[in-house]
Amino acid sequence: MEYPDFALLIKKYRSFRKKTVYEVAEFVEVSPTYISQIENGKKLPSKKVLFPLVRFLGLKNDKGYWEKVVNDEFSGTNLLEVYAKYKNISVSDLYHEYSDYVSSEIRKNLNELGDMEKRKNNEVSVNKKNGDIEPIKKPYFDLEWLLTQDQYHVFYGRRYNIQNLNKDKISISEFSLYNILNDIDIKIIKGLIDAYISNKYLELTEENHKNHFSKEWSLLRIR
Repeated sequence: MEYPDFALLIKKYRSFRKKTVYEVAEFVEVSPTYISQIENGKKLPSKKVLFPLVRFLGLKNDKGYWEKVVNDEFSGTNLLEVYAKYKNISVSDLYHEYSDYVSSEIRKNLNELGDMEKRKNNEVSVNKKNGDIEPIKKPYFDLEWLLTQDQYHVFYGRRYNIQNLNKDKISISEFSLYNILNDIDIKIIKGLIDAYISNKYLELTEENHKNHFSKEWSLLRIR
């Protein structure tokens, strides 16, 4: 049996979301061949694959989210309806199962985040490919924190012998780490970043900072 209607929708959603077969497969945790078989109408996924597939292509808070919100054509409900038709099962029951799955994923994400303070202070790492969030001990990925803290040295790759110019002012152990940025370098780099960011983005006041996080949590609930 073939499933052309479902296959067509998957291709259409993936094209709209500008995702590759490999990106979809990675998020859903199946092989790219499996996704290709679905898109060719040769395979109808199990619910275990269907639900993350619908969430990823239908309504997940990542790039293109706002465009997605205002475009009802890509809400994800069409995928569930067509799937239910092929399986000859209740659409309503499938909606409930999918809703339970999404709620479970949100709870899992919240558990991974730990307390709100860690997220507020950027003490998390975020995987660019699948959006996985993991708590970390220090906000290393926050450039502002990294360039203002005085507990750790800041490195820049391994291409330049930065320490050579400072060899009379540093210890032997520091000299062996030839990619340590000095305080003047860091101050200049931070100044350049501040100038760029402040010219391009709106600064958050205490009030709109609270509104920003309130909106974020609302979005988490509807994903």
